Amino acid sequence: MQNKEYLYGIHTVQAAIEQKKRPLFCLYYKEDAKVKAIKNIIELANQQGCESKAVTPAKLGQLSGSKYHQGIVLEAGEILTYRWKNWIDQHKNEKRLLLLSIDQVNDPQNLGAIMRSALFLGASALLYAGQNLSPLSPSVSKASSGAMEILPIIKEVNLGQALRDCQKENFWIIGADMDENAKAYQTIEPLDRSVLVMGNEGEGLRHKTKQICDIIASIKGSNLIDSLNVSAATAVLLAHFAKDIVNEQ
Repeated sequence: MQNKEYLYGIHTVQAAIEQKKRPLFCLYYKEDAKVKAIKNIIELANQQGCESKAVTPAKLGQLSGSKYHQGIVLEAGEILTYRWKNWIDQHKNEKRLLLLSIDQVNDPQNLGAIMRSALFLGASALLYAGQNLSPLSPSVSKASSGAMEILPIIKEVNLGQALRDCQKENFWIIGADMDENAKAYQTIEPLDRSVLVMGNEGEGLRHKTKQICDIIASIKGSNLIDSLNVSAATAVLLAHFAKDIVNEQ
């Protein structure tokens, strides 16, 4: 039986319908909706044969579990993800690829912000592998402003094995860490094929993840504060390592 999820927020719902990466069951919208964006989404859903219903704001809050639904909720199935072999087979002939990976990032707001930065700054896909990760939930999609619905997601069980599989396809693994032996990221030239691995805010990269990395990169900043949070650090590093990819798009 198909699991049902309740996506909410204008950008998230619109992206989910447009990208067609989920089964669509029913669109719920606020009674007497006058917002043009909501009217456009209703029309888009109807074009795809998705049922739509006008309901009360209370019902929208009940369905979404959030007061930030913006007057619209989409009942849908789980998002489509790729396995590594399937994804790389489709991109074997592409010279420049940058994957973003996360090592035990378990806060949904951080994961959503990371995915939004990844999409905006030109990452090729998110490598979502390992344990203690935030689920790919509606709250993550909302925090990503719909980026989760657009960015390709490669889902694997074991992060270490997934990174080694990337290395077999000539990807360099760049770990982000404040290790004393790390190189300042500005001194590392963007590579044709690479995976940028971000750790969680509390512990950073695990030791066994760092052992797999080919390069450890750090962001040197002011002595007045220890570090950036993981979503801000991701944006800084992606802006550097993905700049050639963005320039070619």
